[in-house]
Amino acid sequence: MAEPERTFHPVDYVLFGLMLLVSAGIGIYHGCTGGRQRTTSEYLLGNRSMQTFPIAVSLLASFLSAITLLGVPSEIFTYGAQYTVLLFSYFILTATAAIVFVPIFHGLHLTSAHEYLELRFSYGVRILGFFLFVICYLLYLSVVLYAPSLALQAADSVTFDNFFRSKPIVQI
Repeated sequence: MAEPERTFHPVDYVLFGLMLLVSAGIGIYHGCTGGRQRTTSEYLLGNRSMQTFPIAVSLLASFLSAITLLGVPSEIFTYGAQYTVLLFSYFILTATAAIVFVPIFHGLHLTSAHEYLELRFSYGVRILGFFLFVICYLLYLSVVLYAPSLALQAADSVTFDNFFRSKPIVQI
């Protein structure tokens, strides 16, 4: 049996590039032709007049990453349904944050926890919180970017042609 070809074909690269261009184009279009968005507050905060549903969908999309899409199914496959306990804790945590913290930030017209640190403590504490956040986020992003690179490497090693021509693992 011949060894399968382990590279993307030119069509694969073209489709992948088009997907990236379309995504970037949508962002650039809406960033440049923002309609009613004249001020920074309107652009970044929706002029504080957005409804609950678009904000919830935006937060949900920002919390989904390659780690979630690649890791959760394998976690559940490996360890079973005990992962659902973590999901219940998300409901408790989200409800607590929505009831306790969001009204405080909204009432003070703050846009970030860093502003609250400065208001509550000092500018130095805000800067310390900022640097700790940057370090934490850089470590997080390194893992989030590494996961899709593994998936793309695996996709690069198996082409769709060879996938559909391969024999089934279990033969009846």
